[in-house]
Amino acid sequence: MKKIIATFTVIAATALGAQGQTVTFANSGSTSLSDLTFSNYSSTNIFPPYSAAKVQLRFTNLPTGGSINVSNITLTGQGITAPGGLTFPLLSISNINRWTSVEQTLDEVISSWSSSNNKVSFDIGISGELPFDSQARYRIVYFAEIDPEQSLVAEGNLNLVAVPEPSTYLMTAAGLLGLFLWSARRRLFKLAGARCAAASANGEA
Repeated sequence: MKKIIATFTVIAATALGAQGQTVTFANSGSTSLSDLTFSNYSSTNIFPPYSAAKVQLRFTNLPTGGSINVSNITLTGQGITAPGGLTFPLLSISNINRWTSVEQTLDEVISSWSSSNNKVSFDIGISGELPFDSQARYRIVYFAEIDPEQSLVAEGNLNLVAVPEPSTYLMTAAGLLGLFLWSARRRLFKLAGARCAAASANGEA
């Protein structure tokens, strides 16, 4: 199976612009993305208090003949007191352009929230062939379990640009060179014939 290397540009849009980091990802195995930030959003005097959080992802494409699994999802921030953060179950992506969610109860309820205090980490594994120009979004949703409609959402972006491995570049270059030579074959034959005739003439002189 042809391996494709994808460059993940992780962009967290804020009111002042965009922050980001770039991670190189190979289709086989998984890549760890850590301390991803979210767009700024905050609220105070929340009632009923928030008692749970969701981590959600959405992809514009799925790998051909493969799958996308997100594991080791860890969220840190408000309402989370565990030293290693709040951990979430494995998230498997099977639909495009739809949010896929996993959720957990917070360690303690909160009545005020700012997404700038939150960061998420996860391992993303892609098997199969990821289409070019794939995109993904991730976000967190803080909400009240007794009233799920009471919630706040903060998002971030993953722009996935598939880059062929070096051997693919060599094959492409060879193909283009062959196409060029085939297209120019008549001119090359004429040029070679003219040189042969000139050499013969010089020999007779």
